[in-house]
Amino acid sequence: MAGIIKLVCVVFFLSLMSKGTLQCYPGTLTLKQVATGVHISNKPEWRVIIANECLCTQSDAKILCAGFQTVEQVDPNIFAKSGDTCVINNGYPIHGHTSVNFTYAWDNAFAFGKITSQENCS
Repeated sequence: MAGIIKLVCVVFFLSLMSKGTLQCYPGTLTLKQVATGVHISNKPEWRVIIANECLCTQSDAKILCAGFQTVEQVDPNIFAKSGDTCVINNGYPIHGHTSVNFTYAWDNAFAFGKITSQENCS
């Protein structure tokens, strides 16, 4: 009887652990910037990579971007400025373990703010 109780406890614990790995927490959408080595209008170009580090799809991704400037046109389907907030990927899903990226050109890498999104995990 004690063996059955232990087995049930182990199964319950493992089921809780597996559900926890599917959850997306703040920070599972990450932003990385790298210089491309290209210059546009005498300004260095920066590649921004927004990666979904979670297994779950995330949508409606937005980032704080007050003061963002560029001399290079950015694809508005990937990065669209609206006031102090920028919409990523037109709000469409960023699937688990994938990324979206864009480039811009300015004197220095821009200090983007917090990324928010909606978790779509089943």
